[in-house]
Amino acid sequence: MQEILDWSEAWALIIPMIASLKYKANSITKPIVLYVWIAFVLNISQICIWKFGIVFNFSSQPGDNVFIYNTHSIVRLLLFSWFFLQIKQSLLPWSKKLVPVIFIIFILVNFIFFERFTGFSSRTLSLETGLLLFNCLLFYFNISMQDQELAFAKDPAFWITTGLSIYVVVNFPIFLFYNQITARYENFAVHIWDLHNITYIILCLFIARGFFLIKTNIKNG
Repeated sequence: MQEILDWSEAWALIIPMIASLKYKANSITKPIVLYVWIAFVLNISQICIWKFGIVFNFSSQPGDNVFIYNTHSIVRLLLFSWFFLQIKQSLLPWSKKLVPVIFIIFILVNFIFFERFTGFSSRTLSLETGLLLFNCLLFYFNISMQDQELAFAKDPAFWITTGLSIYVVVNFPIFLFYNQITARYENFAVHIWDLHNITYIILCLFIARGFFLIKTNIKNG
């Protein structure tokens, strides 16, 4: 069971990947389709590095894969920001454009002056999840302000945003304190990552559901 959970960051993505092949993406979901394919390559790479104890010249520790988590964080923020930018909103639409700008500036400053990119960056991942949570909340505020009744169960963007919301809400405190937890309670840090993997499975299932609804909406339309 633990081995299945360890590999979940890779196999969970296969579900939305299959859905993306079966149901053609629309303009809104194209960034998410791109995300699941890039994320699969990144996640399968980091798991193989960990499981097979691959050593890089920048680290003497076998299986040091944390630089891929930093890369994945950047990819996820940028592609999900692109996704939210495709959604028309009346409330603070300009604020969504600031999210990737703030993040890119932070990334440059942080990794040039404060942290090594090859080390796990709690700052990067926690800022990423915080900014994505802002976009999720903005999405919900906008749909709550609309007068007409919306069929949320049939809206791909709603399902994808809900899956992302679950992921970022649960993992924000994990990412924020992960370096401190690892330094003091290494065994606990290993086990708490299982919670991250479970929420990642949920995210992938919700993304797949969103892809499926694209086909359903086309048929109904």
